[in-house]
Amino acid sequence: MDGPQDAHDDPRYRFVIVVGPGRTGKSLAGENHIVKRFRHGPKTDVIIYLPSSSDIDSYADKEFANLFSPLLNPEMALQVGKRPTDNKRELKRLGGKVIQLLPANKNTVRQKQAPYIWASEIDGYARVKPSAIKDLIRIRGRAYGNQFKAYMESHPDLGQLGIAGEWRLSTRGVWYWPCAHCEQWSSPLPLAPKGMHMRLDYERRSDMADDDMLDHVAKTAGLLCPHCGAVNSDADRTVMLARGRWIFEGQVITPDGAVNGEIKPNDTAGFWIHGTMSPFVKLGELAKEYVGALVFFERTRKSEKLREVTAKSLGEEYLGGKGSPLQASKLRERVTESEQRFVVGTVPRDAMFVTTAVDVGHRNFDISIYGWDLESRSWLIERETLTRRRWADGKERELRPAERIEDWSVLEPLLDRIVPFVEDPSMGLPVAAMAIDTGDGHVTEKAREFARRMARKGKHWKGWQKVRLIKGARSKMAPEVPVTPRKVSKDENGQPVLPVIDEWDLGVHKLKVQAVEWLKVEDSGPGQCFFAHGLPASTFDEFLGEQLIDDEWVRTGPNEGLDLFGYANAVRLMLKPDRAEIKWDVRRPAWAMPVNTSAETGDEGPAQKRRNIFDKVASANQGAGIID
Repeated sequence: MDGPQDAHDDPRYRFVIVVGPGRTGKSLAGENHIVKRFRHGPKTDVIIYLPSSSDIDSYADKEFANLFSPLLNPEMALQVGKRPTDNKRELKRLGGKVIQLLPANKNTVRQKQAPYIWASEIDGYARVKPSAIKDLIRIRGRAYGNQFKAYMESHPDLGQLGIAGEWRLSTRGVWYWPCAHCEQWSSPLPLAPKGMHMRLDYERRSDMADDDMLDHVAKTAGLLCPHCGAVNSDADRTVMLARGRWIFEGQVITPDGAVNGEIKPNDTAGFWIHGTMSPFVKLGELAKEYVGALVFFERTRKSEKLREVTAKSLGEEYLGGKGSPLQASKLRERVTESEQRFVVGTVPRDAMFVTTAVDVGHRNFDISIYGWDLESRSWLIERETLTRRRWADGKERELRPAERIEDWSVLEPLLDRIVPFVEDPSMGLPVAAMAIDTGDGHVTEKAREFARRMARKGKHWKGWQKVRLIKGARSKMAPEVPVTPRKVSKDENGQPVLPVIDEWDLGVHKLKVQAVEWLKVEDSGPGQCFFAHGLPASTFDEFLGEQLIDDEWVRTGPNEGLDLFGYANAVRLMLKPDRAEIKWDVRRPAWAMPVNTSAETGDEGPAQKRRNIFDKVASANQGAGIID
């Protein structure tokens, strides 16, 4: 199978899926197949769905009109009927068969059917869910049996909720080509395995004005071979395109170009085109456009331009921030490949302090513990879920945080936690502070009472509380952390109560955007995230459980890990580790002071002998949590 047009002719496939940016020939594949049907048969009715009436207006006056132009396609023009009703702007009748343009909505998709249906730019459909369009089209085509064929293409604007998700259910075609210098094979797609991605490379100078810098980016742009390090030019790309090939699920290609395995059977052929594959767009133009959008994002934190360029020019999924699409598999790879190797429950010496985040569920507490340095690098130390505790009668019962204040006692050992250093387990870092999400109104009062109890027990540092209650602010423009918290001095009955506790309304939208940006950092620079050996397998999938679509976070699966990362970062911001009065090279603050791992922590730092958290779990009759 050589490409989308060949897949159209292959009887194995009912659907052809193409993901790609503009100016890469996605529309040509559909148009060529229509012309082929009316030249060689079978001539059938055809429906072309577009996102809206305005898109139909644009397409009808250009590409659709050219399809029946006496100069460009005389064969097609001669077949158009002579009656006025046969040659409308949005409908052509050729020998009794109709080719029509329709806006995609529930009525047009459910009430119309044809042997060939082309759904164009499905990620732009507003009146029918892109994730449902394939099933709807399949139903429309059942009456035609093996004669039915459908074509779906789009920019990957919606990530896994749109065309990218459909591609993952297909044969997953990825383009590979040989470097013009060393002849070793690689792919321009970030989806390629590690060591096989030929990325768009350029030199971005920090000592130049923006216009000069962008011109320099364009001049130095090329495709960097992952094998020999040579930079391939536009001319090189032309040669590479002529020699390249598609590799599908079930197949593996080696750097020397040998292909092993067979294409996994599927009724949907899928192809993902990258912007650097387009012969119509110069590599310098692409690089300049991307860096310009990246600069705008870095300065304004507004993602619209970067999202547009990523999806529509590069043809990549935009998941927030910069760089390649975030993938759980690549996050897992960092665990074994990172130089910062550490096991669950420990932290390297590079970490300067530790924060903990808690997400409260109906019958559990989800917990993440992070270490941080002064340049926002982080180390995920633990990701656990507490689900039950043992009562005084010796029986284990599931947690019900909204109903029983006693169940909150499972969090207390975490406040006293000292995380041992990898290099010297006898020393470690205390938990500087813990964020607890109280956004669920059913647990708010219980969380407040827990915070009061911990304050009364001395769980604070020189007066400020270790428990930080948080809620998500409604506005997307809300700052990550407010300047001052809200004071809570009354109980659930409106009566005055001490101690007064703080609640913080977090800008969770911005915290998640920041989290995704940092998760993409792979060069050990500021913001790099490192992961402990032994984390639950689901940890990495949870970072991808939400996607930023049209500047709105849309949940697509379990997302606790992403939320917890944002909360842990919020605690970091509350601590203000970069404020001028902290002289890190002279004396650390008490909440970041390494202590003996056999010591409890209190107002002034280390105090009495402590037990390991797992010993406390065993003492369940004292309220310690059992970790599942």
